[in-house]
Formats: sequence, C-alpha cells, structure tokens
Amino acid sequence: MTVSDQPTAAGTNGPAGASRAGAAGAALAAAVAVALSVWWKVTHLGLPEAYTRAGYSDIAALFSARGLDAGVPWVDSPLEYPPGIGLLAWGAAGIADTPTSFLVVTGVLLAVAAAVAAALLAREVGWPRPVAVLAGPIVMMAAAVNWDLVTVALAAAGLVAHRHGRDTSAGILLGIGIATKLWPALLLLAIVPAAWRLRGRRAGVATAVGAGSAWLALNLPVMLLSFDGWRLFLDLNRERVADWDSLWRLLGLRIGVDPPVPTLNLWVAVLTLVGVGAVLAVTIRRLPAARWHEAGFALVAVFLLVGKVWSPQFTLWLLPLVVLAWPGRGWVAALTVTDVAVHVTRFSWLATFVDGGLPGAWPEWPFLVSVLLRDTVVVAIAVVWWRRATREVDDRSLDGAATDGPVAAT
Repeated sequence: MTVSDQPTAAGTNGPAGASRAGAAGAALAAAVAVALSVWWKVTHLGLPEAYTRAGYSDIAALFSARGLDAGVPWVDSPLEYPPGIGLLAWGAAGIADTPTSFLVVTGVLLAVAAAVAAALLAREVGWPRPVAVLAGPIVMMAAAVNWDLVTVALAAAGLVAHRHGRDTSAGILLGIGIATKLWPALLLLAIVPAAWRLRGRRAGVATAVGAGSAWLALNLPVMLLSFDGWRLFLDLNRERVADWDSLWRLLGLRIGVDPPVPTLNLWVAVLTLVGVGAVLAVTIRRLPAARWHEAGFALVAVFLLVGKVWSPQFTLWLLPLVVLAWPGRGWVAALTVTDVAVHVTRFSWLATFVDGGLPGAWPEWPFLVSVLLRDTVVVAIAVVWWRRATREVDDRSLDGAATDGPVAAT
C-alpha cells in the first residue's frame, strides 16, 4: 500500500471510532445542548435578564437592527457578517417574522450543525469526547449567541475529510467555513502541507484550490452586488478597539498599554504571524504529517489570545479541535468551567452600562479573573497536547516505528 492509499487516521470501523448508534447519540446530545441554549435565550431576552442572566443573543438583536426581514443584506441594509452567515440569516428571516421566531428558526439550523459535527467526530474518535465537548455547558451557554456553530460544523467536516484523504472535499468544506468566519483559514495552513506530504502535490493543490473556489463562489456574488457592503465586515474589524474579553484590554486597564487602533492592528498582525509561524514550524519539524491537523487547536488559540476580540461564542471554535487534540477530561473540565465563568461574569458586569445600571449587575473583577483563568487554561491545553504528541512520536521512534506516516487517532 502506498502512502497516498493509506488513511490518515483511524477510520470509522477502527478501535477509536464509534458505532452508528454512538454517533447518533452524540449528535442527539449536541442538538439538545443547542436547544437548551436557544430556550434559555428566548426566555431571557428582555432586560435585565439579557445581561444579569446571560440571555443576550446577537441573533435576536440583529433581526430588526439590520433589517434582515426588509431587503437584501449588504445591498438594502448594512450587515457586518461574511456572506455565509449573511445568506443563512437572510434565509431564516424569510421564515420568521419576529426576533424571537428568528432566533428559534436559526436555533434549528445551529442544532443541526452541532449534531453533524458531533456525529462526524464521534465516528473518528468515539462518542465520549464529542459528547463531553459539543454537548457540554460551553455550547449550552454560547450556541445561541451567534451563528458560529455553522462554521464549527464546516471545520469539523473539513478536518474529517482531510483525515480520510478526501482532499477536494476538505478544501471545499473549509472554504465555505472561511466564507462564514475567517478562522478556518488557519486550519488550511496545516492541512494543505499535510495533504501534500501524505498524498502528493496533487492532494495539496486540490485542498487549496477547493478552498479558494468555494470561498469565491460565496463571496463573488456579494462583491458584485455591493462591494462596499461586502467589505463592511473587514472595515469594522479593522476599526474596532480592543474588546472586553481581550488581553489587550486587560493590559490597558492594568499597566497602561493602550495603543491607538492602527498601532494595535499592527501589533496583533505581527504577533499572530509570529505565533502561527512558530506553531507550524515546530509541528512540521517534530510531528508526522498525519498529525499536523491537530495543531489546529494551537493555531486558533494563538489567534484568539493575541487578537483584539474574543467574543463570548468564539470559544466554540476550539471545540472540534479539542476533540482531536484531546488533552484529557480534566483540562476539558477546566476549559468548561472558566469559559462559562467568563460568559456569566461578562454579561453581569456589562449590565452596569445598560440604562444607567441594571439591578443585579456585578463588579468588574470577577470577569477579569475569569478571562485570565480561561486564557491560561487554553495555553495549558496547547502545551499538554504538544507534550503528549511529541512523547508519542518519540516512543514510536524508539520502537522502530516510522514517524512520518499516518498515525491513528487515540
């Protein structure tokens, strides 16, 4: 069997894979977690509960604020989202007629997305991991805040396709994901060279071309309809200041590091390039190509940690990557506790700025402590994954096993 014929990970019938029943159970559990998130938001959308009980949802807020039910996004009304999300939101607005019903309709889509991601990952590594992560409290808290679970499902599907050598499909899925949120582009940085190494140049090119073609297919029509509307997402992200949850804001509060936005953008860009480059360099040097995709967790973690925005739902991006770069249940529990703490304390503190201060608002310090703890846990998970992965490779080398071929998921 040649390298190009070999699977890149344990298949669905391997020892790590789940049965169809296990995958179906994981899918159901993830869908229920999303349903609970939607139910909580729907029943706590009003003030003060939207803040004091973490009931806020961008989905419901944007229905009327952006006129999703009154015209074509980007053309008839501004929309600060990429085409993938905008088209989904526009479609849901054609069914719904109120912010609440819009949230419910969107919630069905998000539940399907979570179920697909959980089922695919369960078939790869068994059902306990995706159930622990994609059906856990992080999803229950954040799923209905925004549309990010759609991107999570596309990223998970792209990673699974790559692991099974379906290079064009992997590229297309990740390209669509990039057209909904930009972060899956980070995964391509590991997957394209991995496909090239494992299955030859044609595989790497197929992945890259598939991603580029899918991204262009969704973006080009919007560009042609309204280029200014299409670029609003990029413009607003370039112009925004450091967000509440970012380390930049903590630095500004505590030690006075508060650069103007253009300087901040430059620093973020440089640190992101350095961090991402370092992760890729050490991964490609030390790990077999079949495991390069596991570096996706570290790559996205760098992007979040040095970036100027970490919205409450952004931790969802890490979830399928945690499943594949599994650090152990203890670290997953630590991520869950700290991220839920960030979510709760964030909105409870922001309540102090709404209508002159809502009853039940919290002080700022629990939020700041929660952010620091959550970020520390994310760094620790990346370190734990790296140590385990390199130790396994070293052990295989001592046993005389090849270290540059496919490695089964564990």
